[in-house]
Amino acid sequence: MFEVETFNLTKKFGDLTAVKSVNLKIERGEIFGLLGPVQTLLNIVSKEFIQISRDLRSLILIIVIPLFLLVIFGYGVTMDIKNVNLVVCDLNRTQHSRRLIERFTSSGFFNLTAEINDINQVDHYLISGKAKVGIVLPHNFYSEIGAGRTAKNSSHNRR
Repeated sequence: MFEVETFNLTKKFGDLTAVKSVNLKIERGEIFGLLGPVQTLLNIVSKEFIQISRDLRSLILIIVIPLFLLVIFGYGVTMDIKNVNLVVCDLNRTQHSRRLIERFTSSGFFNLTAEINDINQVDHYLISGKAKVGIVLPHNFYSEIGAGRTAKNSSHNRR
């Protein structure tokens, strides 16, 4: 003997047929559920919110903890890259190359670790970890830019 038994069960919501010709037999102790259209789902969700609002611990878990994490991650964690150690090899040595280097260092993103004269030393600073970024300004840097061409500079990055 079954607790619930149906034959050719059909359920419609307006023009929508949710269940069509279902034969169902449920024995005592079995748990069975059918979800209908969106309205049924909204009813279940609203019932759960009512239940949660009655339990203080659940309310704290759902509201207070995410708000706490939002504040911590919103203000305490930043993904800005700042104070990256920089080594510069300025072979141009003009007022314009000095201004470019100053713009890099005054941005707050870079700390000038060293200014070197030998292009081969850039790799030493990067490999040793003294700098994360290296910039090489060639001899013809300003003359190329003054002529409206793109200067070929070398930028190195060591991760």
